[in-house]
Amino acid sequence: MARELTASEKRTIRAAVLLVGAYLLLLYGFKAWRWLEEKRAGYSALATEASSVKERLLTERFKGERLKKLKDELRIDLASLREETIVGEARGAIQAAAQASGVQIVASKESPGRATGKDLASFQIEAVGPLPATVQLLKNLRSTGYPVVVDRVHFQRAGMQPGQVKLSLAAAVLSFKEWKPAGQGGAG
Repeated sequence: MARELTASEKRTIRAAVLLVGAYLLLLYGFKAWRWLEEKRAGYSALATEASSVKERLLTERFKGERLKKLKDELRIDLASLREETIVGEARGAIQAAAQASGVQIVASKESPGRATGKDLASFQIEAVGPLPATVQLLKNLRSTGYPVVVDRVHFQRAGMQPGQVKLSLAAAVLSFKEWKPAGQGGAG
């Protein structure tokens, strides 16, 4: 049979158990703390990346909605637009806009674009019609669906009829690379 421990031995054993327990708690506690900190840092990085992906997704969705709105507003069919035929198509759209506004084009001159390469061609157009119709023509140029930028506009009284004006308009057809629709801080 084992003898009974004295009070002093019991205190020594308790102190040893407490010291060994504290040592183990500190040793494995720090390891556990580091492991948890690594997991928290990994989760934080993953959450940041997820937030970034979500933000990019929202940006792309916004761009898509904006493109659809611009296509609808400006009546652009992106599949049919080509750099080679854009000048002729833009000229036809300008003439159609003039006709729809009730303005008659009396003279039109086309010249090749400037050497900078930003514009494909430029037009000088002279038209005659009532003042409200000529102003409407200027508004309609924005919705032709082509990268047309007005360089110069000049109004002059035409003939003896009241309300009739002669519109002299200089416009350029930009390449698609240079075209920034209105509201984007560029030509348009």
